[in-house]
Amino acid sequence: GSTEYKDRERFIPLTTSDIVENLSGELKSKEKERFERFSLILENLIHHEFQEKIEELEELYFPFDPDTDKISLKDSPDLTENKDEFYEKITKLLEKSNFNKIDEEELEYALEEDSEIAVEVEINKDDFEDLLLFKRGETKRKDKIPKYFWIFRKFFKKDIELDIYERIVMIIKFDESYDPKKTSLKKDIQKDKIHLKIFKNVPKKDIEMILPNPKIKMSLIDKLKIGLPVLIGIGAGAAKFLRVIQGTSETIVTISVLIALAGYMIKSYVSYKNTILDYVTNLTSGLYFKNLGNNESVMHYLTNEAEEEEVKEMILAYHFIYQNQGISIKDLDDKVEKWFEDKGIYIDWEVKDAVNKLEKHELIKKYDGDGLKVIGLDKALVKLDNIWDEYFEYSA
Repeated sequence: GSTEYKDRERFIPLTTSDIVENLSGELKSKEKERFERFSLILENLIHHEFQEKIEELEELYFPFDPDTDKISLKDSPDLTENKDEFYEKITKLLEKSNFNKIDEEELEYALEEDSEIAVEVEINKDDFEDLLLFKRGETKRKDKIPKYFWIFRKFFKKDIELDIYERIVMIIKFDESYDPKKTSLKKDIQKDKIHLKIFKNVPKKDIEMILPNPKIKMSLIDKLKIGLPVLIGIGAGAAKFLRVIQGTSETIVTISVLIALAGYMIKSYVSYKNTILDYVTNLTSGLYFKNLGNNESVMHYLTNEAEEEEVKEMILAYHFIYQNQGISIKDLDDKVEKWFEDKGIYIDWEVKDAVNKLEKHELIKKYDGDGLKVIGLDKALVKLDNIWDEYFEYSA
């Protein structure tokens, strides 16, 4: 908005139908019907415009899509040029969906801080040729974690408050040097492809858990669970052998000690592998419920989100200018944000962007100095209908 808020986001957390229903309730019956028709035509018009965008994006992504089962009859594109253009266009789409880029400082914070609820993992950033992360929605959630150590962990819990990213989009291309065998998941990945993923409700300290190259770090408690029984067993075995060593041949004692040590080492190794398996299971099961989509489906998700954000912004701008002809940019911004605040929603509305979109579709009548005016509903319906007809105009 024209007023800057550090703690507010541009994202409008209401559906288009909710906004139209609430705004139309402020109008007279005849105006209400026309406003609802205006909103419906505008929604369909913007949908068509974004359909063109997704088709262009799909064509750019095609050579990098790890899931495609299609072949292309076109000449192979310049992949470097293709990749750069794809990144540029999907970044614009993310911005239209009101996502913000996670900067290096935020990422380093997540990688360095210990997780309070998730499996501890290490990430090697050199595994990636490209790593882009985008966020939308920051909130706090309450959770419970063990209060004490070891055997008491299951019985005593304490409440904590977690900082959460409600949505994270991840764009990754692996470096040629990446070796999946060095990670805990050990899964082969196509290095020449671009991998897109979207997740929900990711704690800020746990961004590394959604990255596909984790190396699991065992907690101190699990190390003690594995190491202490082994040390105690070896100590007990050594004491027992010292008691019986007299009168027993040196060879038999040596063999017995070696067998016992081998047994404890095997037991320790099995316990270690089982613990790692538990960690991997916890990690993958957690991701299963957080993952909202992969690759091409991420582009469609973002297109739908960007489309709806644009429609909502335009409907809000048109309505409040229509109700307050000659309103200034600042007053328009304040009125829309106050309308949301009255509903307990705090956003930083993009007033200039919304006005520019109305102007692009010729719905702004004129500027009077700083004042804004829109054409009436009847004229707006005709204007949108004409734009729609022009998309499908055909002359023999």
